[in-house]
Amino acid sequence: MPTENTQPLSGVLHKEKGEPNYHLRRYFPEPQLAGLIEQFWFVDWQLEMGKTHNQQNLPDPNFHLKVENNNVALLGPVSSMYQYTMQGNGSILGVKFNAGSLADALSLPVSQCIDKTLCPKEALNIDTEGLLTGITSAEDDKARVDVFSEFLAHLVKPRTTQIDQVQRLLALIKETPSITKVEHLVELSDVPLRAFQRSFQNYLGMSPKWLIRKYRLHHALKALEDKTLTSADLVAMLDYTDQSHLIRDFKQFLGKTP
Repeated sequence: MPTENTQPLSGVLHKEKGEPNYHLRRYFPEPQLAGLIEQFWFVDWQLEMGKTHNQQNLPDPNFHLKVENNNVALLGPVSSMYQYTMQGNGSILGVKFNAGSLADALSLPVSQCIDKTLCPKEALNIDTEGLLTGITSAEDDKARVDVFSEFLAHLVKPRTTQIDQVQRLLALIKETPSITKVEHLVELSDVPLRAFQRSFQNYLGMSPKWLIRKYRLHHALKALEDKTLTSADLVAMLDYTDQSHLIRDFKQFLGKTP
């Protein structure tokens, strides 16, 4: 079997309440694909008749390849909370690409892919018919990972200084709650502001400022769900000007208040 990803799940709203409704498995790619793919994710569910589960997820700057109902789609990065309604019996087989890893393979700029569902054949020259045939005949998760790996191998590109820099800066934003302004990122990274603004636009299609706001809301949401901090605590910890600013950001990204 491929190596299972047992790291804590992020970006999934109300995870503990939602998990009983579905079975999620995540796997790391083989080393030759590690620069391209963050993980494979396979989910299936069997819900009683009349029961539904509405799974909400936070936005992220990653592309996803999704196989569902005999259809293959490429999902671009999303800019606000998105949701999926599960009912009856179903499954989704997905591939989460590393942020920025598809920029040099796409037939159009990343900025034109935000919040879009694309045709994988047109956008990335993926043999969707062959992929679907292979996935349909695969009998277990290992075989599914092998099929995806075979049909996506041509997307692997040589690493560049620019993509390394973008992914390093993105990791800094994700892992450092004290980064609440673009200026903080400049100080920690020692990369000129205009240089990484240009790289973020080219590889992620999103600005550093937007991503900083997004990930500090990740930290805020986790703290609220863990009941470790109050909204007032978060205003101070994440350097919001006041509580109304925190509320505005929550409503913009999640459609609801803290």
